[in-house]
Amino acid sequence: MSVAFEKQLLRMMQNPPSSVADSAKQFASNYDMNIAMTCVPTPVTTGKRAILMQALVTAFSLPGAPPKAASGIVQGLTAFWIGVPVPGGAVTAFLGGPSLLASLSALSNPKISNEQAAKMIAQAMSLATAQVQYLIPPGPPLFLVPSP
Repeated sequence: MSVAFEKQLLRMMQNPPSSVADSAKQFASNYDMNIAMTCVPTPVTTGKRAILMQALVTAFSLPGAPPKAASGIVQGLTAFWIGVPVPGGAVTAFLGGPSLLASLSALSNPKISNEQAAKMIAQAMSLATAQVQYLIPPGPPLFLVPSP
C-alpha cells in the first residue's frame, strides 16, 4: 500500500479542493505519482493523468452517489492503464476493476472516519494496481508490482 498516496488523500479529505475539477486533478496526480509511477517495472504514464482526471470529474460530480463515483474511478483507471508502455512491452489489461469497485462501494458508510477511508482507499487502489497486466514479448503476461 502506498503510504504517500494515503497521506495525500487524507490531506485532500481534510481540506477539500474548491471544485470538482480540482478534486479530480489532485486525485489523478496523487494516483499517478504515488502509486502508478512507483510500480515495477516503471510504467510510462505520460498523458494518462488527463484521461483519469476526465473520468474523475464525472465521477466526483455526483454528490451523494458513492456507487457512481466508485464506478467512475474504475472506468478512469481502466482507461488510464490500457496501452501504457513498460520497458520492452505494454499494459494489456486492468483486471482490478471488480475488486476495486467492491472495495470502494463499501466506503459509503458515513461512520467511517477520514483516516479510515484514506487507508481503505489506498489499500484498494494498490491492490487494484497489482492487477495491471502487461506483456513483454515473447514472455507470458505479468503483473505490475506497486511499491509498499
